[in-house]
Amino acid sequence: MRQFYSLTYANTEENLLTVERAELVGFDHTLLWEGGTLSAFPKDLALFASGTSTDSVRNQLSWHILSNRATRLITRVAKRDVQLLPAPLFDITTRMPISGYDVVVPLNRIGCLDRSKSAYEVDEFLPNRLVVLSAVIDESRVPHDVEAFCLDESPYGDLFLSQAVVNELTGKRLRGIALIRT
Repeated sequence: MRQFYSLTYANTEENLLTVERAELVGFDHTLLWEGGTLSAFPKDLALFASGTSTDSVRNQLSWHILSNRATRLITRVAKRDVQLLPAPLFDITTRMPISGYDVVVPLNRIGCLDRSKSAYEVDEFLPNRLVVLSAVIDESRVPHDVEAFCLDESPYGDLFLSQAVVNELTGKRLRGIALIRT
């Protein structure tokens, strides 16, 4: 039986890097929820952040913005399941680029939420989507060669990782990342 974990932001320390303002210049930020590849972000797109270095950047866009260190670990096992785009992060005060971060775009959207065991609500803005409060994955619906995915029922939510990916992340002292067993 395969086990999956939800990768989410962990607010365990104060003042970790957080996106305070996004200048999307007409870019539809929900494209990252669709489960496909993107060529690049528009040149003028900017995410202005403040705080100290972390492995997961908190943001209101429901994007998975992770340190290069974290994405290297994830792609050791799940390279074909995610696309990495350089994160357009800038210091909110100096407006200087903040390097060392990627936006992780899950390439797989899988309808595998076990609704009988999960806690969720219907999204009031997108009635065909769910807000998942506590996920239980029906592992029989996840293809055996998939190591990372988002839920088709709630694509703007968490990134789900296999035990093999979690093994790469465990014990690495990653800051700002929580791995929640489903």
